Amino acid sequence: MDHGGKRAGAGRPIGAKNKATNLECSSITELAKNFGERALRTLLDIAENSESDSARVSAAVALLNRGYGRPRLSAESSESMESRPTVIQLIGVSPGQ
Repeated sequence: MDHGGKRAGAGRPIGAKNKATNLECSSITELAKNFGERALRTLLDIAENSESDSARVSAAVALLNRGYGRPRLSAESSESMESRPTVIQLIGVSPGQ
């Protein structure tokens, strides 16, 4: 009696979606969205008030990535660089508001 190995007809068919994983991911995404504003406020607080330079820089980079997207790694022409904003101003809101 053989055990293990590839058997005809066993497993999920090719191209079939993994239903359990899709449900878990969608529910985790929805839960995370509920905390988005609080997370941004926390990042802003760290960027403005942390005593650690590395924490402030990391928080500022995270805020910029969420607001403007991550920068591309490819080399760009000087024309495309001129069309980007040169000043970025972070405006905070008090946690009680």
